Amino acid sequence: MDIPQLYLDSNESIKNIIINLGTTAFNKLFSGKSNDDVIATWSQKDKNIQEMYEVEISFLKKRIDDNFTQHQNELVENSKNISQTKQNEINELETKIIILKKEFENTFEEKLNSEKKIVNGKIISQEKLFQSELSKLQLISDNLNENNEQLKKDNVDKQNALDTWIGQRKFNNNTEQGNVGEKIIDGIVNEGLPFDKKAIIEDSSQVGGSGDRIIKYDTGDNCMVEVKKKGVITKEDIDQFISHVKKDFEENKCQMSLFVSLETQQIPKIGNSPLLHCENNIGYLGIHSGYTDEEKKLRITLALQEMYERFMKKEEKIDIENDSSVYEDLLEMKIAKKEECENYVKKYTKKLEKSEKDYTFSKQELNNFYKKIIKNKINVNEKYIDEKMYVDDLIERIKNYNFSEQLKKQTFKKIIMKEMNLNAMESKFINKKIKFTDIYL
Repeated sequence: MDIPQLYLDSNESIKNIIINLGTTAFNKLFSGKSNDDVIATWSQKDKNIQEMYEVEISFLKKRIDDNFTQHQNELVENSKNISQTKQNEINELETKIIILKKEFENTFEEKLNSEKKIVNGKIISQEKLFQSELSKLQLISDNLNENNEQLKKDNVDKQNALDTWIGQRKFNNNTEQGNVGEKIIDGIVNEGLPFDKKAIIEDSSQVGGSGDRIIKYDTGDNCMVEVKKKGVITKEDIDQFISHVKKDFEENKCQMSLFVSLETQQIPKIGNSPLLHCENNIGYLGIHSGYTDEEKKLRITLALQEMYERFMKKEEKIDIENDSSVYEDLLEMKIAKKEECENYVKKYTKKLEKSEKDYTFSKQELNNFYKKIIKNKINVNEKYIDEKMYVDDLIERIKNYNFSEQLKKQTFKKIIMKEMNLNAMESKFINKKIKFTDIYL
């Protein structure tokens, strides 16, 4: 048998590879065969070798297919087993979840119902407490209202007593105040002037450019009187009086004029003096506010008499400051009235102070209770609510609330009622009591 030409043409490295490859193929093909069998098989040359390879290949292919099929079947079976195992585990877990969920729901429901009962019990107790406190406060408020009415009546009685003692001090308007001053002049003349019992008085207040009253003496001479019952006499008051004097003098309506200030001795251009200031038949008399009406009448009477005496050029003059005989009887009567009124004032002052303390304490308690009602959002009858306090609290809650959109003047009420959990009374306050500027200054 010849050596293949391929082997002869190859280098040593390739030859070694051919030898190793051939050795491997020899061992694979002829393993376990005797030399004679090998020679016999090999002598058939290429045909036998091809068949031998085809048989071997078929065997190997079948073996591979069998192994693949077996392995595939094993994988499928294992997959089924694993899938079934996992499904069983899933089913078991789902069952446990259902059981746990049911147990949790039952436990949660029991706890929730228990908490609800406790909370409802507390709410009912609080409402009863609030209603009880509210009833007490309402009773206190009713008592206070009764006390206030009594105090008002007592104050009226005291004021009447004080007005009787020192004269009226408070008036509803300027017209009423002016009328009081003019009535004092009317009373002086109508009661009869000590120096001219026949003198009469005429109302000139409705005549433009003239004073309040004109006193007509029995001699045919007249005196115009202008009265001011105010705490401060202004320059304009004096200018107006001078204007009236000039007009009356020019028209010969009067020969004398007297300006009387019933509440202050301070008169512009004249000064602060209790005495009559008289010049050119024009007199100014300032009377301190502390004098009673009777004392003021006496001061005015004396001033009129002094002006009359001066005008008539009589030598005898009345010393106003030293005329003690006129004052003695009046002082005795007034001292008795003063003591009586002082006792009356002391009695009701103590009662008023106690009632005011009770009122302040009750008002503080009521305000604190209102705050509790607002804080705990207790629904009570609207007639018991302090509307101002409730509205102020509602405004603060609106300012601190986080709305989903910006409040605007045209729609802020609608947005507030939509987003905030308001009761009917709060919604009413939003519509009627709260303005946009209350929220955004």
